[in-house]
Amino acid sequence: MSTPSLKVVVAITSPIAFHQLKNQTILHTCIQAAQSFVATVAGAQLAIAGSTADLAKVAEIDCEKIVCDPNKPGELAGALRGAQVD
Repeated sequence: MSTPSLKVVVAITSPIAFHQLKNQTILHTCIQAAQSFVATVAGAQLAIAGSTADLAKVAEIDCEKIVCDPNKPGELAGALRGAQVD
């Protein structure tokens, strides 16, 4: 039996994500925590879900980008269904 894969998705659901917290944005703090977790789980992957405009603000982060409106559950689910599986 193979080990199931795990994808950790950080969803950008509010403009507050881009507010500063100490020396970086709240979103970057969340992404760093997610990256730390993903690094401890074999085969785990990180993805960021958000609008095209929001994802452009995190283009420098090396992970999968999922374009959708994460505030709409059906749209997020559809985007995740079509997301990469490694």
